[in-house]
Amino acid sequence: MIRARSIRGFTIVEAAMSMIVVSLMLAAAMGVSASVARLHAADGELSTAIVLADALADEIRDRSYREPGSVSDTIGLDAGEISGDHAAYDDVDDYHGLVESTLTDRSGEKIQGIANWERRVTVEWVTLSEPGKPSAITTGLKRITIQASHAGRVIVTRHALRSAAH
Repeated sequence: MIRARSIRGFTIVEAAMSMIVVSLMLAAAMGVSASVARLHAADGELSTAIVLADALADEIRDRSYREPGSVSDTIGLDAGEISGDHAAYDDVDDYHGLVESTLTDRSGEKIQGIANWERRVTVEWVTLSEPGKPSAITTGLKRITIQASHAGRVIVTRHALRSAAH
């Protein structure tokens, strides 16, 4: 006697359920991939901001505390100095008020491959006992604050100190 074997396959309901499960897993995987891509982009943006801010901080700290040959200590550009011309800046406070949307290096050369970035600098006297506290008069210590922004958003703020004794 020959027995008929039953042939079993997927029903439409099982196939539909499998498609739903696979679709949900695919959607979750795409969400994770998008999150990873955003984190990677943000990490790159932060790294760029840090490099841009630190490079400018190093450049500024290398300058004289006050205008060479002068005994007065003022904040800002001195007579005959041109805003934005890094090569002509000879003291720390020449950078005060600098807003740079075309980023340049210490020699004044344009930094290539940087779009939609901006750097802002403020220089102020601070107290010796509390370098985070501004002073209205010269103290022998200046705090340099640099903000690096991308597409209008501040990405990083860096602070540096420069003393007259340096």
